[in-house]
Amino acid sequence: MTRYHPAGAEGERLWSEWKRCKAGLDARLPRHKGRNTIGQREGLQPEAVEKLLSVTLPGSSENPWDAEGTRIRNFLLIRWFYEFGLRRGELLNVKISDINFQSVELTVARRADDPEDPRRRQPLVKTRDRKIPLSPGLCSLTHEYITNTRRDTEGARRHPFLFIAMGTGAPLSLSAVNVVFTELRNAFPRELDSLTPHVLRHAWNDRFSEMMDNVKISDIEEERMRSFLMGWSPTSKTAGQYTRRHVRMKAQQVSLDMQSKQIVELANNE
Repeated sequence: MTRYHPAGAEGERLWSEWKRCKAGLDARLPRHKGRNTIGQREGLQPEAVEKLLSVTLPGSSENPWDAEGTRIRNFLLIRWFYEFGLRRGELLNVKISDINFQSVELTVARRADDPEDPRRRQPLVKTRDRKIPLSPGLCSLTHEYITNTRRDTEGARRHPFLFIAMGTGAPLSLSAVNVVFTELRNAFPRELDSLTPHVLRHAWNDRFSEMMDNVKISDIEEERMRSFLMGWSPTSKTAGQYTRRHVRMKAQQVSLDMQSKQIVELANNE
């Protein structure tokens, strides 16, 4: 069987067309995705954080939920995401026994295939086990929720998980958490349009970076501390994904300072 090989001018024309077509397709392919920084996920602006913590207060007139128990649970849910920077799976895996109210400490534990978890889709902890201190205020709010709201919900005593569905008392599901955040975005589309549990994880890292700047911690020590609190390995480079906003704002401020200095120097030379 002989193959057909275009020859002469016709072959050159086809080859030229093929190269032109390939060049056009290559030009449309996204290149160097790591260099595209605009639009990447960041934490919340300070005014959005203030709005979130305000409207989720159980007594707020802007609170989007009607039932008192739902208001109390969702307030605590948001505060836990905000104060700890936990992933959804980490937060939903917390059992009451993981909270030591004497030492005021939380244990974040990995429990794959937990026999005590009745959820069809078990939330998974993707990070390392670790112990995190609780502030006295958050510890008190959590204890009050357990002894009042959770205890008074039928079905909640059948399992050990902290956060529950208010209707059935079953362990709160991943989809139910998503609904809470969807309802907040819908209620406040201007201020909270980007709100998700993972955005609050970014917001925690922004606050951590600012705290480290204020106390003059070295970059190496800061990275170690962040990795421990987030449950990453000591050699993980994940931190860069969660410090975009802080780094961007610092870089922009340096740029403004440089521009201002240049303008002053030009004015002095006139």
